[in-house]
Amino acid sequence: GQVENGGDGWKIEELPGDFGKEFPSEEVHKYFVTSYEWCRKAQVIDLRVEGYWEELMDTTQPKIVVKDWYAGRRDAGCLYELCVKLLSENEDVLAEYRSETIAIPEDNDADWTEVSYSCELSL
Repeated sequence: GQVENGGDGWKIEELPGDFGKEFPSEEVHKYFVTSYEWCRKAQVIDLRVEGYWEELMDTTQPKIVVKDWYAGRRDAGCLYELCVKLLSENEDVLAEYRSETIAIPEDNDADWTEVSYSCELSL
């Protein structure tokens, strides 16, 4: 993965951490915390490394599901956006999805919200 940031950058905290709210899944124990300026995280997942072989991707075209969770602090507003890109072997963009920008106001309830995107893998 890779991160970019302004302000004080990213850090990883143990749940519930300074955030103070438990995560909806007991399997998750840590979370990313961003700073007070624009922050971005990126992750590249190689489908071949994850067990998707060439014929499977070409003929079956399996469903790909991407999920992420976000929450705003109670004392600060923020913006959240999910961008998913399907890349070729040469990292050319074959398909792209970008969610609407979600504005979380200051004085929000600070609840965790799941966002997901799914598509058929068609190369």
